[in-house]
Amino acid sequence: MRVKKSLLNVISSLSSTIVITILQFVIRTIFIRFLDIEYLGVNSLFINILQMLSLAELGVGTAITFSLYTPLFKNDTEQIKKLMNLYQKIYAIIGGAIFFIGIILSFFINQLVETSISANLQVIFILFLIKTSFTYFFAYKRALITADQKSYLLVPFTTIFVITMKLLQIFVLIRTGNYYLFLIIDPTIHFIENIVINRYIDQKYSFLKYKLKDGLSENTKKEITSNTKAMIYHKIGDYVLNGTDSILISHFIGVRVVGLYANYLLIISAITTFVRLILSSATSSFGNLIAEGDEGKKNEVFLTFNFIGFWILSWSSTCLFVLLNPFITLWLGEEFLLGTSLVTLLVLNFYVTGMRIPVAIIKTASGIYNQDKFVPVGQSILNLLFSLLLVRDFGLNGIFMGTLISSILPSIYRPIIVYKNALNRSSKIYFRNFIFYLIITVATTFILNQVIIILLIELSWVSFIFITIICLVIPNIIIILAFHKSLEFKRALNIIKTIKKGNI
Repeated sequence: MRVKKSLLNVISSLSSTIVITILQFVIRTIFIRFLDIEYLGVNSLFINILQMLSLAELGVGTAITFSLYTPLFKNDTEQIKKLMNLYQKIYAIIGGAIFFIGIILSFFINQLVETSISANLQVIFILFLIKTSFTYFFAYKRALITADQKSYLLVPFTTIFVITMKLLQIFVLIRTGNYYLFLIIDPTIHFIENIVINRYIDQKYSFLKYKLKDGLSENTKKEITSNTKAMIYHKIGDYVLNGTDSILISHFIGVRVVGLYANYLLIISAITTFVRLILSSATSSFGNLIAEGDEGKKNEVFLTFNFIGFWILSWSSTCLFVLLNPFITLWLGEEFLLGTSLVTLLVLNFYVTGMRIPVAIIKTASGIYNQDKFVPVGQSILNLLFSLLLVRDFGLNGIFMGTLISSILPSIYRPIIVYKNALNRSSKIYFRNFIFYLIITVATTFILNQVIIILLIELSWVSFIFITIICLVIPNIIIILAFHKSLEFKRALNIIKTIKKGNI
């Protein structure tokens, strides 16, 4: 049943994401055609600034979601109601705080951003702010259905609303080219979507409407408080690592380059979304498995899961390195390219960050927050320090070199913590696998790149499709040849066979 729920989450989410991703590319193409590239830079910059304001969430959502695993497993509806009541109150305060701080910040936005576009930056920022802040008044209920491994039930709703929003935005861009109308559509549709989904969740979990008999116990409050305090460090670290790139690029290089980078980010983010959907769908399953307490099974499942993560990431990284610049050239033109050296750094960051997903999933499912709470802060300090030092000599590449260097800390420390506290084993096997996986990925990328250089004489959509097919085949052949005798490979095949037979 655990595998079945994870599979349903994966299939439904992937189907939705494919449709939405296609529409995102259509919108980006139309956006660049009808609006200046600096508008795209402003978009990315404001999203990063609002991610900073969203630090007010402080990880309380993750902490409460973790607290939901056990009562859901035991069908303790009273405890679930108590947790959701707390969640609602906290998120209402957070949403209000973000909106209030954002309004104050909006009066200084013209001093923070230098751009040649004539639009009112304050109004644009407030439109972004409305969507971000108001989400907190509704989002808390989604945590329940996620923790219950039933996210697939919401996919039809989110897909319909997102498609509606994207189509309306495309229509507005083509018919009017009005940037303000383009932005207004997003929070409006998002607001309606949240109302509909919340009503559906109320019907699905009808016990939520009944009054509480009493509040949460002191032990539960202490547990949530402790986990939330630890998550503060993780939230700050994640923001500095992932949310400051556009701000640094804007300050040191220019808003226009932020717009060019945003095109690369769109593609890499789309691939990252697919990878995270496939892997993160197992988070609740791990939480359920940990609640059962089978130590041997936890280790076996994690090693297999980590191998599957490597397979997906290795293949994705190789394809990204070979196909990213050719795709940008065909899609938008050579004037939108940022160089092979940047692609190398972006792909390396993608791979290293992605390889931490399986570790992060079991860490979250196990409720491990305090043991490595200072790691994200250390990583964020290193990231800013190296980025600021290197940007002066290496420009745009220097910013991402700083990100890559800072990734070494969590890539070493976090697996040690997880193996010690969640798996009760030595982490040596993890690092041995990690090094071997990295060697295979680099070798595969080098081989594939040489093959493409030989075969690709002239770039066109026909030749691009041809090299894409090659990219789909060669990396997987190499991985199969390298790992076909390993236990992790055999276990992964068994999972696939089980799914095909329907014995889930």
